[in-house]
Amino acid sequence: MKLTIATAGSRGDTQPYLALCVALKKAGHDVTLAASENFGEWIKSYGVRFHPLAGDFTKLVQQAGVGSGGSGSPLEFFRTMRGTQRMVGPILFQMGKDLVDACRGADRLLSALPLLSVDVAQKLDLPLTYLSVIPMVKTRTFAIPMLPPVPAFVNEFSYWLAQRTAWGLFGKTVDAFRGEILNLPAWGSAGPFTFERQKGFRTLIGVSPVVIPPPPDWAGVAEVTGYWLLDDRDRVDGKGDAGYQPSAALADFLNAGPPPVFLGFGSMPDKDPAATTRLFVDALRLAGQRGIISMGWAGLGDIDLPETIHKLDYAPYAWLLPQMAMAVHHGGSGTTGAGLASGVPSMVVSHGFDQFFWGNRIHTLGAGPKPLARGDLSAKRLAQAITQTLADAGMKQRAAEVGAQIRAEDGVGSAVRLIENGAKTQAAL
Repeated sequence: MKLTIATAGSRGDTQPYLALCVALKKAGHDVTLAASENFGEWIKSYGVRFHPLAGDFTKLVQQAGVGSGGSGSPLEFFRTMRGTQRMVGPILFQMGKDLVDACRGADRLLSALPLLSVDVAQKLDLPLTYLSVIPMVKTRTFAIPMLPPVPAFVNEFSYWLAQRTAWGLFGKTVDAFRGEILNLPAWGSAGPFTFERQKGFRTLIGVSPVVIPPPPDWAGVAEVTGYWLLDDRDRVDGKGDAGYQPSAALADFLNAGPPPVFLGFGSMPDKDPAATTRLFVDALRLAGQRGIISMGWAGLGDIDLPETIHKLDYAPYAWLLPQMAMAVHHGGSGTTGAGLASGVPSMVVSHGFDQFFWGNRIHTLGAGPKPLARGDLSAKRLAQAITQTLADAGMKQRAAEVGAQIRAEDGVGSAVRLIENGAKTQAAL
């Protein structure tokens, strides 16, 4: 099959779909990955054909201030959506045009883009399957992950609310794109949601079923495959993390004492990185622990640090995290998966988006403490969470058990089989 896979966002957002492309290519399929324009060389280093979509999301997230500090309240959902509109709105039209070009000649579209995909598939008469590393499919079991925990009776309604909010922000642009570029009628105020239900599009979710046991009402609608993990041994240029060797400074630090605590917020921006770093330093001092501070996009750790703390530019999570006492991170889907797979306890400091959801999943699994909102983070609270986690033998044992289960899965293999089986039955639009 000739397949186009479409996604957008940061490198972490893109990596699971690149893993899926590599696996599909190994299975004999002709695959193009349409992704944010600044990841072309990295994607091509795996031998995967690349088609750029408008937008450097590394810069866009920083400029829009999305995720710069969560409050943990339902209002944060609407702030996040507004931030996303500021980030994506100006480039959405061009992304749509790029996606049309990426899909020309394809037999099928597999897309992580909640907007534009059904429009392009409809125009080009392509079968469409949605892909996601966040469980956004309606269910009675839990609310849409962009919201913090809400009463159970709100669960199903929360998906309708999210759809209506997104359509209110982006619908006019999508309808303009349909009319001006695709020569299709506008969806109007109803949006594409009724059409999507009628067509019964399936969604493949790249998360472990240990983490998200499939709800009963997903039968025939969504499949939870396991994580889509990228293996750098598949790089055609021989570079990347395969055979990673730490710097002498990192190796010496790891060998100099007991396992440290990992602290890092990945792609999340920070208004005052130095203040956040000092908070980490104070928390580790209060907890009596060594630590590794990952710089991330915000440049954390860029101050004078005590000998008990190491500033880290980069190390692959699969190599680093199993050597930690625990991990404190922002709770992105990919980072959550890496943390759980490592077999050490994880704690989420949520900045917004779906991060509270993942933090609560970790806690519900017994693999880490309750998440904290970024706006509630203090040295004292963080120190208490670290101390309590490292003293909890049951939590450490449960984290090890969850990690072993996840490492035994073959998420990309399951997804490839489902894609191939779906191709035998799914009709074009």
